[in-house]
Amino acid sequence: MDRTHAETTRPFERKPVRAHLTLANPEAPRPAIRMQPLGPLALVDVSWFCPVRITRTEELTRDGNDDLWLVIATQGQIGMRYDDRAVELHAGAAALRPADLAGRVGSNSNGSALAVVITRETMRDMFGRAQPAALRETPSGDPALRLLRLYARSLMSDPITLGDSAAASLAERQIRELIAHLLDPSAELARAAPAGGLKAARLRAVIAGIEQHLTHPALSASWLGAKLGLSERYVQHLLAEQDLSFSDLVRRKRVERTRQILEEPVAQPPRIVDVAFAVGFGDLSSFNRAFRERYGCTPSDVVHRRTLN
Repeated sequence: MDRTHAETTRPFERKPVRAHLTLANPEAPRPAIRMQPLGPLALVDVSWFCPVRITRTEELTRDGNDDLWLVIATQGQIGMRYDDRAVELHAGAAALRPADLAGRVGSNSNGSALAVVITRETMRDMFGRAQPAALRETPSGDPALRLLRLYARSLMSDPITLGDSAAASLAERQIRELIAHLLDPSAELARAAPAGGLKAARLRAVIAGIEQHLTHPALSASWLGAKLGLSERYVQHLLAEQDLSFSDLVRRKRVERTRQILEEPVAQPPRIVDVAFAVGFGDLSSFNRAFRERYGCTPSDVVHRRTLN
């Protein structure tokens, strides 16, 4: 197998982490990396386009970086090995990877991962001396892991919000709480949850669930709550704290989806009535009323402006 070697350095506002990068296909693009600093934490989104291996040798671990990486496989499979310990992560699963131990991380196919990088000092603040075990797999079905993955992903897609220092500080505290719930639900931080991290992640999960299942005929607070492990009453409570009801939010999301479709530059625009029914509205009059309340114009006005442009 042809390979290409490179040394990578990423400045996570702390000590750099150095590693040897090995690509199975020298012609393939290098892995794409996006990083969002959050004080003593960092969110990292990585995609790779051929089998890849990242190695930390004994020599490279002398760079002084002792961060812990909570690695979540989001596509494909990831293998991690350190000393005599190893773990294979399938999509959705996660494990802690210590940066100060020699070892390797690799994948035999294309894939992607989301990681939360945590300083040792932060881990000690969260868990004291009882540090969570490295390379212990958290399965994809773990509810706390699903919430963490969803919340971290939503933060990565909203850099404008995180550009505000107060918002970034709150997000960092909430990520800490989610990690505490994931790695040690009995930890003091998980029990206290002063920043509301679990509640914020659950609210994001409800909103994302509505967007994902917008056209599902069974969509309701009860149905979605069951999928998320939440009661119907709690789903309604989460939304009520934002001055929303479940039905109002579903209607708003359907109207927004409709406008996106109507504004798409296609040669033959779809009929408004077809779009309304496709996104889940039961009748045209309620759709038109909801659209005008949301945007102050009719769907026909949007189609007409798109045609003129």
